[in-house]
Amino acid sequence: MIRPLGVLLIALTAVGFISPASSLDPVFVPDNDGTVGGVVGTYMNNASFRDTSGKKVMPGPYAAPTCVLLSAGQSNEGGEAATAYTPLHADVYNFNPFDGIVYNAADPLLGASTFLPDGEVGYGSFLGRLADGLLDATSCKSVILAPSAIGGSTIADWTTGVLAGRLPAVVNSLLSRGLRPTALLWGQGETDCRSGTTTAAYRASGIALWESVRATGWAGPIFIAQQSWTRGSGCTMITSAQASMVNPAVNIWAGPNNDAFGDAYRYDKVHFSDSGNVARALAWRGALYAYGPPF
Repeated sequence: MIRPLGVLLIALTAVGFISPASSLDPVFVPDNDGTVGGVVGTYMNNASFRDTSGKKVMPGPYAAPTCVLLSAGQSNEGGEAATAYTPLHADVYNFNPFDGIVYNAADPLLGASTFLPDGEVGYGSFLGRLADGLLDATSCKSVILAPSAIGGSTIADWTTGVLAGRLPAVVNSLLSRGLRPTALLWGQGETDCRSGTTTAAYRASGIALWESVRATGWAGPIFIAQQSWTRGSGCTMITSAQASMVNPAVNIWAGPNNDAFGDAYRYDKVHFSDSGNVARALAWRGALYAYGPPF
């Protein structure tokens, strides 16, 4: 028997799969569900955060110019920093790609992965700090954060693996709401460093990923961080691939050199400490500022 859609949605809401405050997004976002064999948290120790309880819907209007930051990559771009952070400015918001709704911004942010509670780390992200910095020092009057990073992911995961299509889907989800990304921030490479991904392979996956993003019709700036640091060192084979993809002629720009922040800025030789995220947010702000208005 095929149930009418309305009946099915009521049933799913009743058992807790869909928050009553949210709606189904017509744009499907590929996701790692954080499970292996039905055990939550055993796949890369994280899952996309999507719990909207305690979050406040913020439908707008937003102060103009509104800077929409789409962030992608792996754990350091997700919600896996040492401590949760709430932006100091009220005009910082969080777009949830899983229901297409804008909420207040406070860690853990909706959309990206976060470590499951283990008593050691919180749900922090550098993005709230970056948003505060942009409102302090640029022409942005409001900031909408759209995180989509997945911890432990390789760049190939985003092109041919479990996350294939995720990034263009988030772009399409934003565009369908009239929210045009002001910039895409890419920070990823730690897992590829550990696994020995070659420069050529990383570059090929990256080019395929940017082509898939451009296929959405969005032509805004993409910023690529140099990022590969893991357990005491980085990988020039990864950072050289990242640097080689920077091409202002096609609106791809250099992000910060996050490998320059060594172990002293990380609580476990991989993930950034609070002081590390303060420094990294400043570095990201500098990279965006160098691009020009509205940054």
